[in-house]
Amino acid sequence: MSTAGASSPRPPPQGSPTGPQGQPIRLPPNFRPPPGMTLQQLPPGVRPPPQLLAQMQQAQQQQQQFAPGPPPPAVSPSEADFEVQPVQVNASSTHLAQTLYGATQEVIDSVAALNHLAKTLKKFPEYAVPPPPNIMKPTRSAQFNKAKDEGNAKFRDGKLQDAVRFFTLALELAADRPPWEASALARDEMAVALSNRSAAYFNLGDWINSLSDADAVVKLKRPWTKGHFRKGKALAALGRTQDARDAIALGLEFDPANAELLKELEDLDEALRKEKEE
Repeated sequence: MSTAGASSPRPPPQGSPTGPQGQPIRLPPNFRPPPGMTLQQLPPGVRPPPQLLAQMQQAQQQQQQFAPGPPPPAVSPSEADFEVQPVQVNASSTHLAQTLYGATQEVIDSVAALNHLAKTLKKFPEYAVPPPPNIMKPTRSAQFNKAKDEGNAKFRDGKLQDAVRFFTLALELAADRPPWEASALARDEMAVALSNRSAAYFNLGDWINSLSDADAVVKLKRPWTKGHFRKGKALAALGRTQDARDAIALGLEFDPANAELLKELEDLDEALRKEKEE
């Protein structure tokens, strides 16, 4: 039984290892902690020897000093490759400058595409900004077909200059489609208009322009045999028989059974045979 004013020993915290009479456990002088153990990882109430305590404190300070910092924030590929470019705005037109000193060709092409988009949106104010994906203006296809059909009618009537004019109008309508419309549609329409105009130029005896249009058809729609046929006919008219045969042969690679190309190839082979005999 304790007397008044006498204090009893304070009990150790729950879960703390203690020795006799509740005193903290002192580790033996030869104790060596596992590699990497810090003071915070020692069990509560465990006190290492003074020398070992100093060593652990020093190792912990060094570890904190040389610890790696937080990882850098994630950077998207577009941000990683970002480079400041000398882009200027034309005050009078609010368009980006077309000629940029020190800019790469890729930047110049991008600026041209942005200006084309801005010009198109200004031209068609009824469209939303940005427009819905693949928005189509139904009247444009109707206008293209009307111009093409008018050209075909003039071609059949032998009015070749008028046919060229209408085919050119159809070509301009196809090429002037807004950039957000499906590019395949514009490419198909342009190929048809150029092919028809090539035929009109051919019948006019303008074989240079006929060849130019036919070559554009091949570049726009390479698998379409009509472009190869028009190109072969124009080359043959210009006296380039071997080049004409090569053009026809290329078209047959896409459609080996095409009767129109096979007949033209036969005629060109006969022409080449006669040229060798002369």
